Amino acid sequence: MKNKNVKPVIICLSNQFFDLPLKTNKHLVMQKLADRGYKVIFVDPPTRFKFIKNFFKTKKFSLIDKQSENLFVYRPVNFLGFFPFTYVSNLLHVFVIKRLVRRLQSKHSNIVLWVYHFDFPRVFDLDKGLNPAVFIYDVVDDYQSFPEYSKRDITNTGIVKYFQLVDRFFKEILDQKGKSGKEWVMYREKQLAKRANLMFASHPYLYEKFKKLKKNTQYVPNAGQFDLYYKKIKGIPKELIDIKKPIVGYSGALDAYKFDVDLFLYAAKNSPEINYVLIGPMQLSDSNPKVLELKNLKNVHLVGVKTSEETAHFTQNFDAYTIPYQTNSYVQHGCFPIKFFNALSSGVPVVVSNLTAYKGFENVLYIAKSKEEYLEMIKKAVKDKSIIKAKERIKVASKNTWDDKVNKQLKAIRFYI
Repeated sequence: MKNKNVKPVIICLSNQFFDLPLKTNKHLVMQKLADRGYKVIFVDPPTRFKFIKNFFKTKKFSLIDKQSENLFVYRPVNFLGFFPFTYVSNLLHVFVIKRLVRRLQSKHSNIVLWVYHFDFPRVFDLDKGLNPAVFIYDVVDDYQSFPEYSKRDITNTGIVKYFQLVDRFFKEILDQKGKSGKEWVMYREKQLAKRANLMFASHPYLYEKFKKLKKNTQYVPNAGQFDLYYKKIKGIPKELIDIKKPIVGYSGALDAYKFDVDLFLYAAKNSPEINYVLIGPMQLSDSNPKVLELKNLKNVHLVGVKTSEETAHFTQNFDAYTIPYQTNSYVQHGCFPIKFFNALSSGVPVVVSNLTAYKGFENVLYIAKSKEEYLEMIKKAVKDKSIIKAKERIKVASKNTWDDKVNKQLKAIRFYI
């Protein structure tokens, strides 16, 4: 019999690598759990070429990295992504993870399997092998609308793309019962909802959708890194020193399926007196070349990928912050931008497109419903120096932190342990 007084070991199946500079919900939630004394095993998406590349770069054969006393990263390797190779690989993954669990905790510990990666190869092999006390599916995106599934897009090139195409072909036949794209997403998510003891949803639409499949679904929206963005950092980032104010900033992936290039270009072209600084990678999840047009304007400055700490420093030095997202089905049905609360934490005015996720926050945002309104609000925001308004933004952000989110999630989990 497991001891309820012993903290469980959390095994997180992530759909994003731990070492990504752009930290998202799964990174931040797992870090908070580790900070509270929970032993966390963060499982990267299975890889092959990244593993080979890192091996030749570091000359180290390491599948497990210790990040802290409580946080470990397991980097699984799947050289082929379809049955029977994935079945054999999962036997190894279960062996390695169970061995690590025994090292981290006593035999009286429960296991919580926390799934973000709905498309982890043969995920139920791991469920069976690990035998968790609690199985969680944490849905944080409308995956049916991802380019990978809605358009069967592949962002990699060369031999890597070739291997991905081979994997996809055989995986659909051998592992997915002939299902592909949106059909596969629907099928697998229904399976996960049926199996899960508990589900979390980060967007109102996702909550309404999945509570019909799983009664024990809780709405737990994304949050912000309040302390990081609120605490003032001295100086000015070197990239901003020679850029004339006013400056409007954005941080995040520059993917055309989410970032509204046309909306942003309209504003930038019609406000040459304003400089725009964009932080983040291009074409991370969408190969659409439209985002490359952002390089053509003199008042648009691309500064590349930055760490969370660097991004906070940039944000504090912006005159306004913007999230010019598309209003397509993906964004409206699954996107609750983490950067929203981060920006509010710094007190800067925030200009956004009209998303359902912002309902209830209208008083601390400039919400644009058209490209003309967007331009108008950008021009208003850079002139907004109200201390009272800044304090109100900070107040809202302080009530929507990752600690608040994790508190709600832990309360729900304890019911099952």
